[in-house]
Amino acid sequence: MQHIIKSVMTTLLLVLVPTVSFAHGDAGVATEGGLLVGSKNSPYWFQVSGAMKLDQRVYFGDTDKTSLPIDPAGTYESGAYIRDLGLSLDGGIGQDFTYTLALNFKASDSKVSVDDAFVTYHGFKHLAPNFTFSVGQVIPGFCVSCATSSKWIPFMERSMGTNVFGPQQGLGVSANTYNDHYSLTLAATQQPKAGTSLKDPSGNTIRKHDLWQGSGRFTYYPISEAGKVLQVGLSAHIQEYSNTGVQFAATPEMRSGNSTTLLNTTTILNGNSKNNSQLIAAKNQKTIDIEMLGIHGPWSGELEYQKAFIARGLTTTGVKQGKNLSFSGYHAQVSYVLTGETRPHKKSNGTLGQIKPHSKKGAWEVSGRYSFITLNDKDVSGGMAHNTAASLSWYANNNIRVIGEYVFSKQSRQFATYLDKRNVNSVGARLQVVF
Repeated sequence: MQHIIKSVMTTLLLVLVPTVSFAHGDAGVATEGGLLVGSKNSPYWFQVSGAMKLDQRVYFGDTDKTSLPIDPAGTYESGAYIRDLGLSLDGGIGQDFTYTLALNFKASDSKVSVDDAFVTYHGFKHLAPNFTFSVGQVIPGFCVSCATSSKWIPFMERSMGTNVFGPQQGLGVSANTYNDHYSLTLAATQQPKAGTSLKDPSGNTIRKHDLWQGSGRFTYYPISEAGKVLQVGLSAHIQEYSNTGVQFAATPEMRSGNSTTLLNTTTILNGNSKNNSQLIAAKNQKTIDIEMLGIHGPWSGELEYQKAFIARGLTTTGVKQGKNLSFSGYHAQVSYVLTGETRPHKKSNGTLGQIKPHSKKGAWEVSGRYSFITLNDKDVSGGMAHNTAASLSWYANNNIRVIGEYVFSKQSRQFATYLDKRNVNSVGARLQVVF
């Protein structure tokens, strides 16, 4: 772990020292949990921020199937773990340039991954309102749940469809523009994301040329005023796989460090050996997403539907694996802030922002969500699930949040020799600190 800390400190020094030196004598230092050097209205500034999420998860119900003839998929073991530990470095490097570097510390394997790493140019505003252009490992434009920061969603996890079908970051370019009535984000990137590997349909790690993905999201606001918003949106995503092996695995919105999901498109060919698994041989994936979002005073809610179309490719023996596939998912959720605060609407990307308490006693929010996913089609039986969730959040201040939630997941998956049906219950709690 020491080498990780040294790497992070070196990164901080390399970025912070030149930024402060350019900020001249009028640079101030401010903090609201994080650290801001200079002013974001000046050409040169620097900010360090981050988040820590500490989770406890308890399962009960049909949490495993140890009596089945093979080691079963889907074992849900209770436990506490560090769900997320992230650090973000942002800054200004001239009149029209900013940069973002987001690091994620994986406590389970003591590794650091790079989520975002890009430079943004703000000098094209004459082309379109608030137009920006970014280069690096950028965030793709896709779906309201994907674009919303995981720190401020009403639940401990995003919905199943969002996690399974949404695209990952990748090296490439993105562009964004918005005004009071719409937002538009387009991105073209290479895959896979830095730090991840490709596999062949038999599950073996392979080397291959970079694969491409493109994504776009458009949102329109027919109603957009203080405390009252109606938004509709459409996203599309295409990703090249070039006959690599693809797996769709849906964690049923109640993760722990000790659980594995029942919902998985990987097929076990013979017995329980890892060498006998088969992934989907895919040429490409095309995904569409339809969304609706609303705010009315302390009320907020969203509806979202995803549909993924997978073009099948060739197996490692050069034979087409099967017919093309399609999977889908959706969710509906509603939230009410008991203490009267209104969730802000971020027009730049059409998402809901952070609740900031009006009182020193904090703010309270109750939320409910229903979601569905199916990974069954043709010869692939990845399973399906219906999830119902309820959560209660206490925002102690702008930096500390405590979440408690209950999730009921009704799952099923057809294996070659048996049908695995589950009713899994979960109670979760989180302490979140944003700095």
